[in-house]
Amino acid sequence: MALMTSKKPQTRTRTIGSQLVVAFRATTVPLVWQFDLEKNHSFALVIQGRESAWDFGVIDLKGDFHPVARFNDYADAEDALNAMERSLMKRRVHSRWRYLGWVLAIIILVFALMTGMSSINSTVERSTNLTSATSTAAPDKMQNGVPVTADDVLKPPAQ
Repeated sequence: MALMTSKKPQTRTRTIGSQLVVAFRATTVPLVWQFDLEKNHSFALVIQGRESAWDFGVIDLKGDFHPVARFNDYADAEDALNAMERSLMKRRVHSRWRYLGWVLAIIILVFALMTGMSSINSTVERSTNLTSATSTAAPDKMQNGVPVTADDVLKPPAQ
């Protein structure tokens, strides 16, 4: 009976800011590679070569191939390409969600401020109406439902 062992990933990728950092372990010479995504905004990641000599590299805007790592096995080169693809796609999704989150936060903040301001304005209007109604009310002209100050209620009736 064969033991099942989990294969350790031979290529690890991480996006740090605008830098893509890749650790190649299955290459002929293990290496760590750093790629600036901000300076190289348009590029292609490709695998080129023949049996037991597969070059993984970048094609720039001019169409020039720049080899990064050499693999003996095509499957290892393909695993590296897939790992980088996942890392790049994950980065784009996170950055889109981050921007969407900021936009939503600003919309909610503006809505809260506008709602709060209209609430304050209506409170000020009500208090202005109350003071004008109470200042003109005389004890003999009191009406139900109209607020009156305690001083106006306690004044003796005019004669």
